[in-house]
Amino acid sequence: MSTPSRATVVKGAAWAIPTIALASAAPATAASPLPCPTVPGGSDWSLTYSGTLGPASTGAYSWNSTGTQWTVYRDNGSSSSTLTFTTTTTISNLIVERSYSMRIPISWGYGNGVASQSTGATARVIVDGTTVLSRATRSSTGLGTSPGGATYTATSFTATSTSMQLQYQVIISAKTSQANDDIIMSVPTFANCV
Repeated sequence: MSTPSRATVVKGAAWAIPTIALASAAPATAASPLPCPTVPGGSDWSLTYSGTLGPASTGAYSWNSTGTQWTVYRDNGSSSSTLTFTTTTTISNLIVERSYSMRIPISWGYGNGVASQSTGATARVIVDGTTVLSRATRSSTGLGTSPGGATYTATSFTATSTSMQLQYQVIISAKTSQANDDIIMSVPTFANCV
């Protein structure tokens, strides 16, 4: 009996995305909300990597056809150092001295669908060079101890210019098993634009 490919398993997976509330409620006297900035779709994000890529057969590291989800399924080709994928965009139309926070859906799964055949990975969100969210797979304080997903609120920030650089990063651990954990990061939405 043949085992389904990673792509088949991922296509059939229903990624549940519960919401984790990490931000406190806004005070009743908060300023009136302003229109939140628009986040570019995946075709307007650049893609780079550093490290050793595993074979192409282990999966892609790209935005989906609708430009809404960035998937990193590729395995590390090294058993001694990490492999880092980065996708970057610029968000414009921010208002200086206004506060913003982003909600980012992140999901993950075992590379081969089995914990014993896969090693971990970490998802990061970076704003203007500062890491505002960093969560590892297989961790109760990270992305969870077993596959699934959630929507995370990145640390609120106050705009210091009318644009910002936004980066998503996936750091793949040195490969000690047959595969590495898969991570899916969706385009963020802005909340609390006050």
